[in-house]
Amino acid sequence: MVDKSMTTERSRAHIFLYTTDFGSATEIIRRTLKSGGYQRLGHTPRADYPRQTLEVKEFFVRDSENGGPVHMVIEDIDQVFFWCLALSTTDPTLPVLGLSLLRGTPYRAKLYQGKTPVFKVGEDPDHELFYPVSPATSRELDRAMELISGGRIKSGSKLSESMAKVLNSGGEPLFTELCRLFQLRSTELAFSTMGNAAEARTDGFRYVCWVRSDSPLLDQ
Repeated sequence: MVDKSMTTERSRAHIFLYTTDFGSATEIIRRTLKSGGYQRLGHTPRADYPRQTLEVKEFFVRDSENGGPVHMVIEDIDQVFFWCLALSTTDPTLPVLGLSLLRGTPYRAKLYQGKTPVFKVGEDPDHELFYPVSPATSRELDRAMELISGGRIKSGSKLSESMAKVLNSGGEPLFTELCRLFQLRSTELAFSTMGNAAEARTDGFRYVCWVRSDSPLLDQ
């Protein structure tokens, strides 16, 4: 049985690209999808369209605010860490954080850079990789903070082993600490993905849709 204190009530998946250059972030997203065989779709697929598995990639994206990361909210929530791996493969210098808030499961997060998971909290099967990743230690937490701060916070800056234990314990403390450590506003994470499109747009997010190159949607 899943401990409800360690879970979210609504499924959400978020990706944060740690750059303040929105143009460069959107170019990385474009190159990633293009290399995966996708093309940009200029309209929203109709609700009754019979989608094939991984045919459609829908997401919202918002520019960096107050020096924070570029924020994506993705539709295919079970693919969040595959997205992180692909984005960090496209630009190995860019730190990419994935936050998975799947209904009925504990919070999970991974920070990627250069195709490598630098930091992991929560239990995750690591399906995007061919090997298991251990939960974050204090050393990896230090490294993660150095990456996302652009070097302003150096490794060994008194982020303790006890902090790593708090993060790996799950529940609301994990979620709260993730938001604080990774410069996130918890209010940004409050809406579900495609279910609240109007709310997302009014909060500055832009809707984007890509489809596989052989999708019939490109002819509609």
